[in-house]
Amino acid sequence: MTPPSIGRRRPRALLAGGIIWLALGALIIVVTGGISGFVPSDPDVPAIGFTDAGDGRVAIEVGPVSFEQAKGIEIRSGAEAQDGRLLWKVRRTGPSGKGATGRVVIGDVPNGFEQTDALDGPLPTLWHAEVDNRCYFGSNTVPKSVPAASADGGTITMSSGERVTASSFRAGDHGFSSCDTSTMAGRVAALAGLVSVALGGVLIVGAWWDWRRGLPALGAHSDESDDSDDSDSSGGRRREPGVAS
Repeated sequence: MTPPSIGRRRPRALLAGGIIWLALGALIIVVTGGISGFVPSDPDVPAIGFTDAGDGRVAIEVGPVSFEQAKGIEIRSGAEAQDGRLLWKVRRTGPSGKGATGRVVIGDVPNGFEQTDALDGPLPTLWHAEVDNRCYFGSNTVPKSVPAASADGGTITMSSGERVTASSFRAGDHGFSSCDTSTMAGRVAALAGLVSVALGGVLIVGAWWDWRRGLPALGAHSDESDDSDDSDSSGGRRREPGVAS
């Protein structure tokens, strides 16, 4: 039999435990930056520039470090990243070799890549390039105008129209964030936060359920108490003074 005091305390204990676990989990998640224990919230991705390749063609420019790490290059219509019609795509099959600068003429397959989607016509007015390392991607939209090769003076045009020297563009390239940027400690902490929140939620639901249905032990004890009271009031018989027969 569960004492009534213990029965009454159980929902409160469940509720208090749930709140504590929920708060602890929320704190861990905030400290670890949400799910950034698994995925970096602001990964490093390369800048993408544009140059004139002659004959009405355009080349994209990616820094040499990022280019060696790149696993895929896509050209898509429109300006929204990972959106628009796929116009051209190549995927990494091997090393690009020494001397690779990261300049890729759209439609020409660079060393170390294979073409999976061929360019089937001229590029639209608005399009963007995406370069990825299979975990993260950089994206940039072609500027309104790209200076002709004879007049660019060795500069690279950015999406905003800003022109930078090729040397400064390549010197500022630091590559992609590694696919293993998140540490094991960060993953464990983020997972612990999620588990703590889940456990807190279960305990709070358990407290609510106990409160709604009432504890069987409490009900049983009350019934027994009522039976005992009835027995005391009507079950006993008091002897009256008199002569024994």
